[in-house]
Amino acid sequence: MIKQTLLIAVIALFTIANTFSQEQNANSAPQKPQKFYDEPVRFADQMPEFPGGMDSLYAIIKREMNYPQNARSNYIQGTVLVEFSITEDGSIGKAFIKAGVHPLLNEEAIRIIKSLPKWTPGRVNGKPVAVWYSLPISFTIQ
Repeated sequence: MIKQTLLIAVIALFTIANTFSQEQNANSAPQKPQKFYDEPVRFADQMPEFPGGMDSLYAIIKREMNYPQNARSNYIQGTVLVEFSITEDGSIGKAFIKAGVHPLLNEEAIRIIKSLPKWTPGRVNGKPVAVWYSLPISFTIQ
C-alpha cells in the first residue's frame, strides 16, 4: 500500500513538473533556430567549393583586380594572403589579411574577396556550415 501511494506521488510530481516546464516554454519568446556551429570551422567533411573550380575563381580575381596606381608606379608587388569565411549560404562573411604586403594591395585583396559570388558551402554531417578559407592573391607588375 505504501509503495503504491509512493508510486502515485512520484508520477503526480513528474506530471506537474512536466506541465510547468511546457507552460514556461510556451510563454517564452520564440528563439532563433540554433546554428550547427556558432563560429566558422577550419575543416569540414566537405569543404566549400567555388562554382567552376579554382581556375574559374582565379579568372574572376584576375578580371576584378584593379592594381592600385600608386602601388604600380612605386613597383610594389607581392602575394597577399587573405583569410575569410564562407557562410552557411555560400556568401563571403568576415575577411582579413593573414599576411600582407602593403596597405594598398591588402585593401584591394579584401575588396576582391568581398566581391566574389556565392560558393557551394561547406558541410559537416550533411549540414551546411561556415568555414574559414585562406587564399593567396598575387600582385605582379608586368
